Amino acid sequence: MTLKLTIRQAEALHNLFREIVNQDPAPDITESLVKDLLKSVFRKLEAKLAARLKGDGYSISLTDMEAKAYYLYFSQRYLGEGWRYEQAFINDQLNLLNKLYA
Repeated sequence: MTLKLTIRQAEALHNLFREIVNQDPAPDITESLVKDLLKSVFRKLEAKLAARLKGDGYSISLTDMEAKAYYLYFSQRYLGEGWRYEQAFINDQLNLLNKLYA
């Protein structure tokens, strides 16, 4: 699965990971496993941003397990009013993932 991201979306997602995802403690072992997989997604995102690519260069490829972890984590959360932009494009990605794995 490829998360197609613009530079703005990549930067917003990176900020969301730093501010919420990476700071949010896992309440149980299941969530801990999901968060471990999301760390890999975060590293891929950081690498893309560090490269400062042009055009469509901010999309990241997720393994099957990373994509499922991304879906599980974000489908169970409302990010709040301050994250409406991020919530909107993440919801679009979740819909695509749901179709892919349904």
